[in-house]
Amino acid sequence: MKLLNSGSIAKPYLIAEIGNNHEGDVGVALELVREASTAGADAIKLQVFTPSLYVRESETERMRQLERFRLTADDVRGVHDAAKTAGLDFVCTPFDIPCVEWLSPLVDAFKIASGDNDFAELLDRVAVSGKPVIVSTSRRGLFGWRRSLFGWMLQNSSSTASYFALPPNRVVELGSRIEI
Repeated sequence: MKLLNSGSIAKPYLIAEIGNNHEGDVGVALELVREASTAGADAIKLQVFTPSLYVRESETERMRQLERFRLTADDVRGVHDAAKTAGLDFVCTPFDIPCVEWLSPLVDAFKIASGDNDFAELLDRVAVSGKPVIVSTSRRGLFGWRRSLFGWMLQNSSSTASYFALPPNRVVELGSRIEI
C-alpha cells in the first residue's frame, strides 16, 4: 500500500471514514463503500471493536447499545470484499487485540486511534503484523509520539550485520538495547 498514489504528492491519498456510521447495518456499510468509490476515495476505513471487552455482563443495556453499532467479523469481511471489488484499499482502526488478530489478513493498513497511542500491547500487535500503520497524534505531545516511534523502531530493528549484509563473525556491536 502506498499512501501516495503515483509516487507524487500532487494527488492526496483519500481515506473515506466509515467508522461506525453504518450503525451496525452491513447494508449501510456497503452503500458507504459504493459512495466512497464514486467520490474518488483511495481507501475506506472502519472502526472495529469487541463490545464484551468494554462492558460488564451486568450492564445489559449498554451492551445492547454497543452491539447495535458493531459489524460482525463476517460483515467486516463482506465490506472488505466490496472495497476490493471497488478498487479501494481497506483500512481499519482496531480497538482491541482480538480484532487485530482476525483483521491482519484483511487490512492494507491499520490506523491507531489517538486514544490508543499508549495502548502498548495493541501497538505491539499491530507493529508485528507487518502492515503499514497510521497513527493519530491529536492528543499527544512530542514525548508520546517519540516514545511510540522509538518503540516501533526497536521492535522492528535488525542487527547491524544483517542490515548491512555483513558476515556476523566480522561484526562487533557495542552498546546495549534499552527499553523505552
